[in-house]
Amino acid sequence: MEQGIAGLLANPIDLICLITSTFLLWLYQQMVKIRTRRDPHYSLFGMSNEARKEWLVMLAKRGGDDILAVQTLRNSTMAATFLASTAVLLIIGTLSFGAQAGHNGSISLFGIRYGLTPGLLLVKVMVIVLLLISAFFCFTTAIRIFNHLGYVLAAFRDPEKVPTALPRATMLINRAGGYYSLGMRCYYFLIPYVFWLFGAGYLLAATLGVMAVLYRIDRAPALQHDLTD
Repeated sequence: MEQGIAGLLANPIDLICLITSTFLLWLYQQMVKIRTRRDPHYSLFGMSNEARKEWLVMLAKRGGDDILAVQTLRNSTMAATFLASTAVLLIIGTLSFGAQAGHNGSISLFGIRYGLTPGLLLVKVMVIVLLLISAFFCFTTAIRIFNHLGYVLAAFRDPEKVPTALPRATMLINRAGGYYSLGMRCYYFLIPYVFWLFGAGYLLAATLGVMAVLYRIDRAPALQHDLTD
């Protein structure tokens, strides 16, 4: 760890770009969170929370549609499982790449070799691995909550238990959706740090590019325009 810190301090440009990139991504995430709290229809995440709540209300009114509930939970669980498994594979690949590059004293990407100090390379690999580990835990937590949600939905079969089961189910499904969204954020934020392997300038350029793309896909569509089309 000391070697990694020393390597980062020995390259002030990389350190400045790392701090700047991390701050920009954090600032963007906070901006979306604040705007969503003020207006749930601002982002797809806020609209998804409302859609999941409406789905549970519809399910409760129908007395718990077992087929619909099972299929929906299965699809959500399978998607989270696939992404969690992908994170594990990427962690193993990143660690193997870092070990090989550290042994050779340089890295090779697309046939181009880049010389890096062992300390700086260690920091870059650690950042990538930490993001992948965070994604893995987010998706596995979402899977765990989806499993708990299945037992709560079973209570919808009894009309007397719906008033207590519905708030619990709403809390669980939105929390699972939140962890799933956070795991996807880790994947998106991973892109700039992968480009960091090519150089500090690529880190900032990729950060701005990812922010521009996220701004487009995070915004909820204008419902009034959609209804008139």
